[in-house]
This record gives sequence, C-alpha cells and structure tokens, in this order.
Amino acid sequence: MKKIFAAFTAAMLTASLIAVFTVNTAAFRPAVALTFDDGPAPGVTERIVEALLRHGAKATFFMVGEMVEKHPETARAVAEAGFEIGNHTYDHKNLKHLTAAEIKEELSKTAAAVKEATGMTVFAARAPGGNINDRVRALFEGFDVVGWTVDTKDWRDRDAEKLTEFIRRAPLKDGDIILMHDIRPTTADAVDEILTILEERGFELVTVSELAARKERD
Repeated sequence: MKKIFAAFTAAMLTASLIAVFTVNTAAFRPAVALTFDDGPAPGVTERIVEALLRHGAKATFFMVGEMVEKHPETARAVAEAGFEIGNHTYDHKNLKHLTAAEIKEELSKTAAAVKEATGMTVFAARAPGGNINDRVRALFEGFDVVGWTVDTKDWRDRDAEKLTEFIRRAPLKDGDIILMHDIRPTTADAVDEILTILEERGFELVTVSELAARKERD
C-alpha cells in the first residue's frame, strides 16, 4: 500500500511540475510591438491591416493629423479593425525647432482629427524622427511617449525583400518596438512574410500599450 501511495504521490508531483512549467512558459512568451508611422495612406494602410488580421496579430499605427483629415475613412478602418492608434503630430515637423505652443497644437490637432475620424481617444504619442528632448517630452502632457528599439529602415530602402531579410536576421528580443511606415507600398508587400517570420521565431505581436502593461506587471 505504501508503494502504491508513494508512486501516486510521485506521479501527482510530476504532473504538477509539468503544469507549472507549461503555464510559466506561456506567461513568458516573448512579445514585440509592430508600429507603423506617417499614415494613414489609402491602398497601403488597408493592405497592412488585412495582413495583420489574417495572422491574428496586433499593431499600433502612429498617425499624422493632416493625413487623418485627408483620409478619415482609412483611419476609421484601422480603428474598426481593432488596432491601436497613436499620435504622430499634425504635419510631421521636427518638434525640437518648435515653440511650446506649437508643439501642443501639433498634438492637440492630431488628437482631435483622430477623434473626429474614429471616435477614439489617443493616449500614445511619438515624435517625428524621434526628435525629442526633455523640453519637448515635458510638453507631451496626457500622452505616453513611445519611441522604438528597432529601426527597419523601410523608409530609406523601400525594398520588400530587404525588409523581410532584416526581420529574419535581426537580434530581436522580448519588449522590442519595431519601426515601420504604412506610407510605403514595399512595406505593405513585406508585412505578410514579416508576420510569418516573427511567428516562427516565437514572438507574440502586441500593441505598444500592451507591451507597456506587461513591463509594469514584471
């Protein structure tokens, strides 16, 4: 009887350890955030959205206010598909060269344009070109400032094959924020394969807000 009990206890302990290991492995699945800047751009943004939906992936679109005003239907399509929208200023100026009043206007006009087009309130914001310093950052009141850790250079190369190869070889890690642009047709050409590559590398694709929430929990 004691042998049976001991064997049963050992089996239960092994099963418990396997269960704990499985849960912990799932909990620590590495995640990255794909971000797309400078849109919305009709004919390009929609293709990226469609690819993301096919893969069940999430992403954040940092929109330029004047582009939202020109193409509200494209901005609306992004929102209706369930993706996060961020503020990328009104007309993509270098914020370091602007006054405090001008910076606030860049942000507020864009937030209003997104609200008008999509009904969404924007919380994340990104400075054009990453041009930000302490003075500029202090003026992003009410916004979470988001940069990036991986620049794919899709804005420069405009080459789908080069972009996918970059993602394939890049030393990506948990918590990375990947910069791309949804005004480049070549980027849209590459997105489907990029998503497949990231999935094969074991990454979960989340929004920048979800990535920030994970870091806070950790």
